[in-house]
Amino acid sequence: MVATRLLLRRFRTEDADDLYKYLATPRTYSFEPGEPLDRAQAGQRAVEEAYDAPPAPAAGHLTTADEQRVARQVEQLRACAGDYRQFSADRVDKWLAWWEANRQRLDLRGPLPRQAYTLVLLDYMGLDPREVPVVYEDDRAIIWRSANFCPTLEACRRLGLDTRIVCCSATEAAVQALVARLDPRLRFSRSYAAGLRPYADYCEEQITLLDGGAIQSQRTVTARERI
Repeated sequence: MVATRLLLRRFRTEDADDLYKYLATPRTYSFEPGEPLDRAQAGQRAVEEAYDAPPAPAAGHLTTADEQRVARQVEQLRACAGDYRQFSADRVDKWLAWWEANRQRLDLRGPLPRQAYTLVLLDYMGLDPREVPVVYEDDRAIIWRSANFCPTLEACRRLGLDTRIVCCSATEAAVQALVARLDPRLRFSRSYAAGLRPYADYCEEQITLLDGGAIQSQRTVTARERI
C-alpha cells in the first residue's frame, strides 16, 4: 500500500489546526506518495511554491481618477519594454522634487523609521494608516503590510507583468531616494519572495536604520537577485 501525504498549496496559520477547511476548499491541496507533512514542512513547501500560486483577483470597480492613474501606468510600463531604468529615474526626480517643495512643512516625529513611514505613506502618498498597518516596530525598524489601491499593481495585471520584477526595478529607487533625504542610513525594502501582491494579499514592506558599517558594505542588488 502506498502512503500519501497532503501538500498544502496555500498555508494559512489560522487554518492549520482544521484539516477539514483544507479538504473542503478545492485547489488548496493535493496528494503524492510520501510521509505526511508536519506544520513546519507544509509552511516551507508553501514558501517554495509561492511563485506557482495564482494571482489574486483584479481590483473591483475603480473611480474615474484611479482608472486614469492605471491607464497612465499601463502606457508608461508598456513603453519601457522591459527596461525600467528611465521610468525609475523619472520617478526619483518626481519624488525628490516633492521633497524640496514640501520639506519645510513636514511634522515628522518618533524614531527615524517611523518618521520615514509617515513621510512616504501618509505625507507623500496620502494613504490612510489603516491601509498600511504596521505589524512590527522598534527604534531601528518598521514593518507594514500595504493593502491600498496601487496603480502599478493594476497596470501589471493588465499587461501580464510580474510585479516582483517591475516593483523592484521601477518603483523601489524612488522610495529609497526619499527616505535617504530624511537620513542616509535609512533603507527601504520589500518582501519579494512571499509578501507581494498579487501573489499575496498584501505587500510586506519595511524601513530599517542601518549603522555606518552596513552602509559601507551594502551593494546594489538586481531585481532577479531580490526574488
